[in-house]
Amino acid sequence: GIDEINGLETKYIKFFVLDKKNYSLQECFKVMAIFCEKFESAITENKKRKEQEERLARRKAELAKKAETLPRMKKGGNSLQNMPQEECIVDNLLSEIRGGINAEYG
Repeated sequence: GIDEINGLETKYIKFFVLDKKNYSLQECFKVMAIFCEKFESAITENKKRKEQEERLARRKAELAKKAETLPRMKKGGNSLQNMPQEECIVDNLLSEIRGGINAEYG
């Protein structure tokens, strides 16, 4: 019982090169408890990180698959100049703004 615990304590002190005068068994258990808590926390964090990485990989794969299914625009066919006028709302607005500015200050 107690002799066995004292023997293990002595082995522990020698193994970790501790000073027997400044060492207590309670401190040993406290250190071990903190270690176990941090170890379990690290395991949990690693699982969460792995799940996040897997979700990100799945999301990237989904986006890549969607990008493949979108219709491809022909070379030169993706400029705003080649699009019908009703689809170039931004260009129409800019030209109206420029025309209004030129009429006022021109």
